[in-house]
Amino acid sequence: EHQQQQQQQQQAQQHRQQLLAGRAFAVAELAAQSVDGGLSSTGESFSLVEALALHVKALDLTQQAMQLAPSQAPTAAGGSEALAPRDEAHEDVMRERFSTLLERAEWIRQQLRLTASEASRGGATTACVEELLYRHALGMGREAAVDEMVGKWAASRALYQRAKLLLEQLAEEPLVGAADR
Repeated sequence: EHQQQQQQQQQAQQHRQQLLAGRAFAVAELAAQSVDGGLSSTGESFSLVEALALHVKALDLTQQAMQLAPSQAPTAAGGSEALAPRDEAHEDVMRERFSTLLERAEWIRQQLRLTASEASRGGATTACVEELLYRHALGMGREAAVDEMVGKWAASRALYQRAKLLLEQLAEEPLVGAADR
């Protein structure tokens, strides 16, 4: 019974880690889009400040997901407490994503230092990540609805899923008030 409880706890932790990794991936995709010339939900390009804020958020979520990864997973080998090796491939993907995000965040930070003109042009010097996530989730939902109406089912589904992940992340944010959840 104790072993069964441990197994259930480890499965629950693995499920939480997978959900967090999915949300981290959705934010990381948005962060990558912010640097790769993608448009914000307002149809304008992202500011460097917004891009950096998204990268920092994606780094935070990716780090949390890596910390939740179980150090070892139980096996069903004869009911013993033998342990199997971790999912190395998944951990490698998470580490690679973290490294890429960190490199890009550092590049953005350097660009901000070099081009202090954004602030002098009246550009924002801070960005609310929660607002960016919300606006993008809504934009993705609208785009998914259009794709759905014209029969682009796969594209529609992918956009709905990404929008859902962004909204789920917002629901987990401590700075988001109860009325906005």
